[in-house]
Amino acid sequence: MHAYHTILPALVVGSFMAPAAAGTTITICPDGTGDYATIQEGISAAAAGDEIVLCEGVYTGPGNRDLDFEGKAITVRSTEPGNPDVVEATVIDCQGTASEPHRAFTFHSQETTSSVVSGLRLTNGFAPDEDIGYGSPMAVGGAIHCAYASPTITRCHVSNSEATWGGGIFSLYGQPAIANCTVSGNPSGGGIYCLYSDATITDCTVIDNGDGSSCGGIKCFASSPTIAACVIRGNWGHCGGGIYNDQGSHPTITNCVLTRNRANGGGGGIACDRESNPTITNCVFHHNTAGDLGGGGASFDFNCTATLTNCVFFGNEADEGSTEISTIGSHVTLTNSILWNGMPAQAPRINLGFGSTLTVAYSDVEDGPAAIYVGDGSELTWSDGNLDVDPLWAYAWSGNYRLLDGSPCIDAGDSTAVPPEAPVDIDGQDRFFDDPATPDTGRAPEGSPIVDMGAYEFAGYPTPVGLVSRKEHGPAGGLDIVLPLDGGLVTTGECRNNGPTTLIFTFSEPILAEDGVPDASEVGVSAGMVQSVGIAGNELTIGLQAVPDASCLAIHLRGLVDFDGHELLGPDARFAVLAGDTNGDGRTDLIDMAQVKSLNGAPVATDNAWFDVNLDGHIDLIDMALIKSLNGHAVACP
Repeated sequence: MHAYHTILPALVVGSFMAPAAAGTTITICPDGTGDYATIQEGISAAAAGDEIVLCEGVYTGPGNRDLDFEGKAITVRSTEPGNPDVVEATVIDCQGTASEPHRAFTFHSQETTSSVVSGLRLTNGFAPDEDIGYGSPMAVGGAIHCAYASPTITRCHVSNSEATWGGGIFSLYGQPAIANCTVSGNPSGGGIYCLYSDATITDCTVIDNGDGSSCGGIKCFASSPTIAACVIRGNWGHCGGGIYNDQGSHPTITNCVLTRNRANGGGGGIACDRESNPTITNCVFHHNTAGDLGGGGASFDFNCTATLTNCVFFGNEADEGSTEISTIGSHVTLTNSILWNGMPAQAPRINLGFGSTLTVAYSDVEDGPAAIYVGDGSELTWSDGNLDVDPLWAYAWSGNYRLLDGSPCIDAGDSTAVPPEAPVDIDGQDRFFDDPATPDTGRAPEGSPIVDMGAYEFAGYPTPVGLVSRKEHGPAGGLDIVLPLDGGLVTTGECRNNGPTTLIFTFSEPILAEDGVPDASEVGVSAGMVQSVGIAGNELTIGLQAVPDASCLAIHLRGLVDFDGHELLGPDARFAVLAGDTNGDGRTDLIDMAQVKSLNGAPVATDNAWFDVNLDGHIDLIDMALIKSLNGHAVACP
């Protein structure tokens, strides 16, 4: 039970609602015990500067959906917008359907960024058909519709809402500020749609939106949004699974990770069409997938001009055409970037089609110019400073593209190519750091440090380069399985019985506890308990207990430094714990049992330890029986 302080509560006489005094706090609760019975009544009573604070609970029905700010500079928020648990517990459930469409908020009265929605979960919206000036009515903005308005949407979770355009959020002719939000699981219409709109989208997670029929994560039409410090993951669009820019859109995209997005056509990570000119800096494109138009990482078609600086492309894939970048009649400049391990390996990394131009400078491209297909009328300029050598990333398959000591990409970029508005890397570290142990092979003004290639600047900081879970397997002894660091590809990390008990992090260099004593203060866990912590050289060993099955375990490390006092730099670990899920698809089922059956009787070793689910040192019928008893268990670890 939370207590709320309300200043000067409004008087209600019959149907008359006295306006609240400026600067007051109005409390609304789902059971009607607040200052007003519904959210809309509170909005209508509010004056500029007021806050409408929603108690935890689920808000439904008339007055708690299809909300209208009426042009007011007010805030509607949860009790603790910075607390994710409170956000998830403060729900506007629109209960929208095709026959009875409803959304959470409509902004259509020239609201500014002083109109704020903060710390709410908005779900189950379904956009109505309405006239937006496109001839026939359109269903836009499943959860939030902004028309000629620029509100602030912050720390919200927008989910499971549908529209033709913008299942989560739609903006027409406005400049909304969308910050620290999660936009997830909006099937039709995608996550965010900007139409003639220069939105600012920062520190957001845009995940699992779209159904492949139209928009995926973010779509921009004749818009120039700023997209910064976002994770755009697992979205599915017709073109541009992560981001799709069309018809003269000129987005600025900085410090973003685009991963595991897919497109039926081109541009698994990002697609740009028809004179769209993106500026993309310090971004990572990894393990995105495109269809028959190629460009698993990115595609640029029909007179686009793209500038990519300090980007990473790794493990992107296409059904046909190029694995990393595809162009048709467009112009791309690629500087200070790394392209590596596109799939399939025999496909070109980059495809230049139908009068395209590409300039590559101070970049590391696997297989060099031979990996670039230059079509009729196209031109490749292979400029100064390019490499074709292993970049020596920390742990690429787990999404850790930080450079290891000795990487040829350190101090090998062109500092003059770094945009002035991007002085830091994707980690927020200074972009210009000279490593005295590395010869300078790049370019910079005299007396200035030389930037590194890639999205991460090497600064000699300790960073995690590996993680294993170790468990005892009876007579076979202790055996390890590799777990993904944050951003990894594997859904399930620990599939052996009773969860992880010993985790071992390996770092790029020896580490110490900053306070001199390694203990539980250096390790935060989202589930279970930390039993012990030990440091030996560049290894950190963590003893765990009581980690529940079917959970997503996040490990946050803090208070660790190298011998020079540099603080830990790098990702946290996050992986799923699900006993019996030997194939790592997030479900324990008959497929896992079939895998174990195929190895029945095989000796247990490091390369098959996860099949010994019951940890007795044998892969046998007992493991199959355990998996059968867990059949149907599942976990999602986004």
